[in-house]
Amino acid sequence: MSKKLLTASSYSMSVTLVLLMSIIMFSSSAVANEKKNIVMLGDSLSAAYGIPVASSWPQLLQQKLNKKNNAYNVINTSVSGDTSYTALNRSKTMLPQFKPDICLIAIGANDGLQGLSLKQLQANLRALVRLCKQYTNKIMLFEIKLPLNYGKVFVDRFANIYHQVAKQTSITLLPFFMESFAIDLSMFLSDRIHPAEPAQAIMAKNVWQGLQELIK
Repeated sequence: MSKKLLTASSYSMSVTLVLLMSIIMFSSSAVANEKKNIVMLGDSLSAAYGIPVASSWPQLLQQKLNKKNNAYNVINTSVSGDTSYTALNRSKTMLPQFKPDICLIAIGANDGLQGLSLKQLQANLRALVRLCKQYTNKIMLFEIKLPLNYGKVFVDRFANIYHQVAKQTSITLLPFFMESFAIDLSMFLSDRIHPAEPAQAIMAKNVWQGLQELIK
């Protein structure tokens, strides 16, 4: 049986092909392992106010994603005290940095607690959604509700804004994620506004359920 000798040119070509295949395989692996960003835009309800960060619902959501082998990083940009206006302004410089694949918007509670304009809240939420849509169509708006002592008429008008914005902008609406324990004071810190550690797992579970359609 005869043997073929490799010439210098054929040897060089073989090495080149091997290198090219290695680069392609490495690039494919890198893309496969690259995680996508879920950017959380919120206030103290999502910012681990008064509790350890590791116990907060965004961290618990990240743990859930890791266990399910979902290639997503939860980037929590929530800031205690933020209103829809301040969140919108921050997002103009923050979103280009993280380039979200999914946006979660849970903002507006401080607008209501401070008695700010509901008309302006609606305009800010719509602007925030438009801003997120520059990067992704996978957006979930969290319905926010105020304490009942603000009066039923005002509380209903406030919550309805979120339904209107979600419908107008064709995005997912997550029903109030504190609904199941909203009147259980044991689930809140002493201020009776911010959810305590035991409530975080419930919140994470509710967000996880709403997130299913977006991470497919």
